[in-house]
Amino acid sequence: THARILFSSFFDGWKFQTHGNADARPSYISLCPSLVRGLDALTGDVLWLEIRRGNKLKKQACFLKGRFGNYHGYYARRYNNQGCSDLVEIVAEQDCRLSAFREEWIRDRVCMDIGCNEGLVTIAVAAKWFSKKMTGIDIDKALIKRAGRNLYQKMKTLKLDRGRGEEAGRNHGSNASSEALRNVEFKCENILKADLAPESFDTIICLSLVKWIHLCYGDQGVTDLFRIMTSTLKKKVSIHTNSPLSSPLTLVFTCKGLLILEYQNWKSYKNTSKNSELQGYFKSGEMHKPSDLSIKPGQLTMLLESIGMKLVETNDVSKHSLQRTFQNRPLWVFRKE
Repeated sequence: THARILFSSFFDGWKFQTHGNADARPSYISLCPSLVRGLDALTGDVLWLEIRRGNKLKKQACFLKGRFGNYHGYYARRYNNQGCSDLVEIVAEQDCRLSAFREEWIRDRVCMDIGCNEGLVTIAVAAKWFSKKMTGIDIDKALIKRAGRNLYQKMKTLKLDRGRGEEAGRNHGSNASSEALRNVEFKCENILKADLAPESFDTIICLSLVKWIHLCYGDQGVTDLFRIMTSTLKKKVSIHTNSPLSSPLTLVFTCKGLLILEYQNWKSYKNTSKNSELQGYFKSGEMHKPSDLSIKPGQLTMLLESIGMKLVETNDVSKHSLQRTFQNRPLWVFRKE
């Protein structure tokens, strides 16, 4: 019996005999299945597992690592990297949800990304729109470690770009992006149990998470999530920015806290309940069957508005994408009242 595994990033630079281009990312490494399982437990970095017994080949994804929607390699398998090694740049260019983002939601704001996965969206948003501070939270320890590596790699790339820009007499905006990334941090936390100070964030980003909270913790869980986000957002946000005129003045703008929310439709709930990797959790009661839930996705806006949020904008992200990824999932923007 032999196995072939696909790693996303952990073994970059290690000298192994790989299949195909040794410099390509990700890379394949031939090992026995028991060692594959051991390495996955250690690194959380195995994406694909191919097991061959004689002439039979079984290929399986190693993405979902638990009942919380903590997919590994979530973005690597969705986007065409076209030979680009900068995963953050790939997500920034190809994620249709980010095309719907606006600078004023992020710039000079203290932000939190809940369910940040491996931090690619978190880093892309901070680097592109220059957040004052950005905190990424995820329940998966391995994903948070990978987010830290992705942050380090992006800062390293920006440093190289800045050097090339100075040599060519150009400014690529790398200085502002680097400054923003120095104020990015990642924490391994369960958002429902996290110790968060009231009114501590100007903007909260919550993408593709609500369904998993709902299925894992039921109607009460999604209600608690919304209450936590509402209480954590500032009611009054003061944005300090330099005057556009040639003067030492600093302008102060007052606005309100924002929640940028993306949630899945009811069809997505039902598809998740049929996922073979999750059947054990549904049978044991660790996950709620969709039929047991009283609150439906169409009622989430009403629920948020009942606890102090106001819907101010809805963006159809599908018009920004040529791919099916994340289509039929509007981006909802709420303001704290």
